[in-house]
Amino acid sequence: MKLRIASQAFVFLRRQTTNPRYSRPEMSLLRERCTIIPAVFFIFAIAISPVFPQTVTLFKDKNFKHHHCDVQVQGCKPVCDELKSQASSLRGNVDCAHFYRREGCANYMGTWNSSMGPLKNFKHTDAQDSIVSVGDCKQPIGQENSVTFYEHKDYRGRSCTIQVKGCQPMCQELVKRASSAEGNAACLRAYRDPDCQNYAGDLHNLKQGGFWNFKETSLQNYQDSISSVSDCSNSTITFYELYFRHGKKCTIRLNGCQPMCPELHNTVKSVSGLVTCVHMYKGPNCTDFIGTVNSAYFRFFRTTYTVASVEDCGARDADKSLTRPLNLRRPLNDHP
Repeated sequence: MKLRIASQAFVFLRRQTTNPRYSRPEMSLLRERCTIIPAVFFIFAIAISPVFPQTVTLFKDKNFKHHHCDVQVQGCKPVCDELKSQASSLRGNVDCAHFYRREGCANYMGTWNSSMGPLKNFKHTDAQDSIVSVGDCKQPIGQENSVTFYEHKDYRGRSCTIQVKGCQPMCQELVKRASSAEGNAACLRAYRDPDCQNYAGDLHNLKQGGFWNFKETSLQNYQDSISSVSDCSNSTITFYELYFRHGKKCTIRLNGCQPMCPELHNTVKSVSGLVTCVHMYKGPNCTDFIGTVNSAYFRFFRTTYTVASVEDCGARDADKSLTRPLNLRRPLNDHP
């Protein structure tokens, strides 16, 4: 609109310079003015034009349908009341935005930018019906190597955030009441009793997606059970040459990639140890992946594995960033 006005003013003044009623000196003066006045109009129009901050638009339904909420990504902003914990799709023009499950940019869940493309359907991702506030990427995203437990499945109810370093107690209000967990920890060990006693199992690679329902069959050890957690340092696993943990054995401390003991000649049939996830490889230096094993494998179902090297499942955390993509959902079969 402003540019149209400036253009019309320029046309009007130009017509006046061609009017035969004016003398040559008067026309020359008008031409000089005509070169200045439109430029002033143009600069003024540009100067007063508003600069809109970057924005994300959340939609109640998939495929950008139904009610929507525009959120200017500048500092920390709440989602519109009618769409809090109800968004199902997203698009926008932001360079970087963090998304949170709580007011005030608390309980970080993921990051998105426009180069990742519009998210047409949050179904089967951790973002479905979860976004409460949005922040620019200067906003905090939690402590390094941390985990957040929730009272209910799908990361709902009261929460407890713990930095996984040594032995740490569960927050008092969630002792033996946790039903889901998310975070950025590569690996943590969970216990049923305080002071890291009575081992329950490991949770690993949380940046690949949270554990959204402990009541699933493979996670029932954790449901309403966790009283304390620790890091996964000093974990060991023992491999045996025979079924049911008999014969020669090889105990390996899990700290990155480790070679198999030479006395087993790379042949193993059963395992033991306080671990819920170890990767096995046919080749040295953790190459040629075979599969994942845990301490429940007292025998390998009449299978003999040729194992040259092993590593814990949290060791492959090549991405040291604390952020994770917004549209994650851990597959049902990707559990300890």
